[in-house]
Amino acid sequence: MRGERLTIEDMQKVAEDKGGKCLSTVYVDSKTKLKWLCQKGHIWEAAPAHIRNSGSWCPICAIAKIGDARRLSIDVMKELAESKGGKCLSDSYKSVSTLMTWQCEKGHIWKATSNSIRSGFWCHHCSGRYRYTIEDVKEYAKSKGGLCLSNSYENNRSKLKWQCAEKHQWSASFHDIKVDNTWCPHCYKFYSEDKVRFIFETLFNCPFKKNRKALSDNLELDGFNEELQLAFEYHGIQHYKQDSFFFKSKKEFEQRKQLDNLKEQLCLQKGIKLIIIPYDSYSSDDSLLQYIVEQLKRSNIEIKLPILNFSFDDFYKSSKVLEELRSLAESRNGKLLSNHYINDKSKVRWQCAEGHIWEAIPNNIKNNSWCPYCLGLMRKSIQDMHELAQFKGGKCLSTEYNGNKEKLMWQCSKGHIWEAIPGSIAAGRWCPECNGKKKITIEEMMKIAEEKGGRCLSTIYYTDKPLRWQCSKGHEWEAKSHNVKKGQWCRKCSGHQKLTIEEMHDIAKSRGGNVYQINIKIIRLTLDGNVQKGMNGKLLPTI
Repeated sequence: MRGERLTIEDMQKVAEDKGGKCLSTVYVDSKTKLKWLCQKGHIWEAAPAHIRNSGSWCPICAIAKIGDARRLSIDVMKELAESKGGKCLSDSYKSVSTLMTWQCEKGHIWKATSNSIRSGFWCHHCSGRYRYTIEDVKEYAKSKGGLCLSNSYENNRSKLKWQCAEKHQWSASFHDIKVDNTWCPHCYKFYSEDKVRFIFETLFNCPFKKNRKALSDNLELDGFNEELQLAFEYHGIQHYKQDSFFFKSKKEFEQRKQLDNLKEQLCLQKGIKLIIIPYDSYSSDDSLLQYIVEQLKRSNIEIKLPILNFSFDDFYKSSKVLEELRSLAESRNGKLLSNHYINDKSKVRWQCAEGHIWEAIPNNIKNNSWCPYCLGLMRKSIQDMHELAQFKGGKCLSTEYNGNKEKLMWQCSKGHIWEAIPGSIAAGRWCPECNGKKKITIEEMMKIAEEKGGRCLSTIYYTDKPLRWQCSKGHEWEAKSHNVKKGQWCRKCSGHQKLTIEEMHDIAKSRGGNVYQINIKIIRLTLDGNVQKGMNGKLLPTI
């Protein structure tokens, strides 16, 4: 078409190719605007050259498409954050280089571009990329009840010297202490060792104290009973791996292994039955007990206490670790629901001030993480709903959970049953009947009518509109629900019915008369029934 003069037909053809129309009827030149119509019905004006040469089309659709793209992008960002266990707190997306607000599963909040998040970066607090100072480090040690004995800080991977409240000293990086949330390895070993000792002493009803006399070379047994000739050793990770917490070199680690082998040989020579408990041989108190019992049975050692009667309650009554976690929960107006503790990386049960219950490892809670429900990070289950109802002294009667906005069936301690979305229950609301806020339903109105021997003819309930009723004699009328609940019923039967003009005609006819005036505004009757004053100059006969 180059070199030829374009026509209005050419413009119509261009519009048709784009699924629309050219509404103009005259073509002037390529710069004179014409009127266009897209397939969605949008109308606008544009020069033919703009439509043909630049490939553009409906500007309204283009704007809508950009808006959709932006909405899609913020949705993508939110999904990306959820895939990492966190949230995107921003409400809009502009470009890959625009800073957006993010929150990780531990509650840390920071700003970053969507491009960096899509590239794999996430919370700089959790990753250890946050730039700390030696003052930050010392302050953190104080929060643990201990000290950082080092005077300089290079980075979060450099070794520092630490001291716990029990005066134990060790070396570890700030990353190990804060991000992995470890603390004194000596205290942890003693805690686990004390739990094993409690099991042995309870099973055999006799002491199992540390001992350096049973074996030669001043070698120590973690627990030993001379009468039973029975000992135990709790082996932490340092007995199996070259951990920097305990060893400065591979040589020291090899020496540790040699000492372990020597203990086993000497126990064998002296007729001492040695039970070794590896740190990774259990995942709960019950599995630890089970492991020890199995090892004792393999060694043909008779247990005095039946396992079914075993309880850890006495051990945890004086547990400093549980007291620390309870205090931590109370500082956030919550509770620690678990009565048992394995280690900082084993989940325990918590409850926030709103009654939400969840499981989390102590490490995360110590790192300022708290209720995932309040943060909106937790995918809930029907089991969570049952626990939420139980916390309020009631029940969740539903068997499936399909999201926070789908109603479930609940029952309070007084037996009242109602429907409500989980979000409202989690927010603190409970039985509407007990609170005097129960919503009236059309079914209740039908039941009230039945009790009066009638019917509620309406099928939809309105709080501020009359409903249609029918009494046992077939009279029908309209009245608001609250009036019926107060005791009002059929006005015809009670003699208080206001008559319509048609009903007046019927009454007059039944008495052999007629109503002569229809356009009546006010009628005043004397006590003897005679008309005192009528409207429009006409009088009605006495009825």
